[in-house]
Amino acid sequence: MSTSRWGDRLVRYPDDLARRYRRSGLWGTRTIADELRAVATTHPQREAVVALDGRMTYRELDERTDVLAAGLAGLGLVPGDPVLFQVTNRLGAILAWYGVLKAGLVPVCTLAAHRGHEIADISRRVGAVAHLVEAGTRGFDLIGFATEQRHDHPTLRHILVLGAAGDTAGVAIEALGAGADPWAARKIVEDIQRGIEPDDVAVFQLSGGTTGVPKVIPRLHAEYWYNAAAYARSWGWSPDTRVAHLIPVIHNAGIVCAVHGPHSVGACLVLGTPDLADSLPLMAREGATHVLLGHGHFKAVAESEFAAATVSVTQVVLSGTKVPPDLFDELEQRGLWSGQLFGMGEGLFLTTRPGAPREARATTVGTPLSPWTRSGSSSRAPPPTCPTGKSASCAAAARTRCPATSTRPRTTPGRSRRTASIAPVTWPRSARSAASGTSPSRAGSRTSSTGAARRSMPKRWNCCCCATRGSPTPPPSPCPTPGLVNAPVPTS
Repeated sequence: MSTSRWGDRLVRYPDDLARRYRRSGLWGTRTIADELRAVATTHPQREAVVALDGRMTYRELDERTDVLAAGLAGLGLVPGDPVLFQVTNRLGAILAWYGVLKAGLVPVCTLAAHRGHEIADISRRVGAVAHLVEAGTRGFDLIGFATEQRHDHPTLRHILVLGAAGDTAGVAIEALGAGADPWAARKIVEDIQRGIEPDDVAVFQLSGGTTGVPKVIPRLHAEYWYNAAAYARSWGWSPDTRVAHLIPVIHNAGIVCAVHGPHSVGACLVLGTPDLADSLPLMAREGATHVLLGHGHFKAVAESEFAAATVSVTQVVLSGTKVPPDLFDELEQRGLWSGQLFGMGEGLFLTTRPGAPREARATTVGTPLSPWTRSGSSSRAPPPTCPTGKSASCAAAARTRCPATSTRPRTTPGRSRRTASIAPVTWPRSARSAASGTSPSRAGSRTSSTGAARRSMPKRWNCCCCATRGSPTPPPSPCPTPGLVNAPVPTS
């Protein structure tokens, strides 16, 4: 694991844990740049990106990002140099993303909306060497802003400009490597990638910033690509999938759900913008089959063009806040399957899989992508097994307790969200009895955390992966509807 550039600032995965993840087939051995190359070799003629300002096949994306990477190397940028990204949703943003990664540089996922308070702090914290901004953004001059930020900055040397026109400060990123021989550019990329290990830092993501300046989160090549590939698998994506994305793409949700996720399976990103007047017609023209709607787009169903935009859609994923029941009902009445997701820049991702019952999809954010996810546990072993033999990495509905893990509703002020806040606990007596086949000495009763006796109540069973709810007997094992990786749990 080569992470020496960051020294003690990076908390490393223990070597034995990384090896175990690889033996289990979770993490790979390629960098993100090499993962894209492999997909492009397999699906060269398939469309990789369709945006409002252009489109590219996988072959075109691979070749153009090779040339861009060679151009970045020609500026004197060296592997490991951090590059601030402040761009919006356009074709060039995807080119720049993979070009920077192929050059061995580390994208820093700041937003176009960030200003001096955030950029000054984040750029110094990571030692940013280059600042990629977009020309012509409405209401704010990002090029002038980048020029100001470079003054008195200890490391910031280069301003890169996406969509530069005429005489402007900085280097036009589209012109980098122009005229270069594609084979020579490929050799430069291969040489760079040979010096990067799959457990090196690939990307600096940011936290939500709700407590001040966003925190910087290092993501590594193998684990970050796995995060996205697991996300794609959770929805059953294939090369025929066309994923529409309207919220900022240079963001954890955008990179996992819209860039790396679709590209991990050879699918196409249909890249819109937050403006529904532009994005809904794009979805209709391009036959989008999957769309993520953040809470800012929950009212999209009221738009006159929403029906045409979703003619080919088979999955609508909702995220960002508690889903209004009326919205879920409206999508259902339109014949649209919908589910939810919850993700964090730190790595935890949950989805409600196809096959999950309606209640789970409408009222929870699902289960972790990885069978190894056990928040709050220091154990390095795989998740424990419930009495049914299924994985106990549950994100169960509220009011439940798993025999092997404790899953409680996790709420944010002003919200009511159910997420997988999982920590190992001692098995309840009734659960131990269910596992062993013996009768509990105090069946159907429990003691509160304060020690005060609670009234006796009959034991009832819920199952988060099938329709069984409130049954006096355990659900069948194995569960007949294994859409969610959960286990029957006694109701408290």
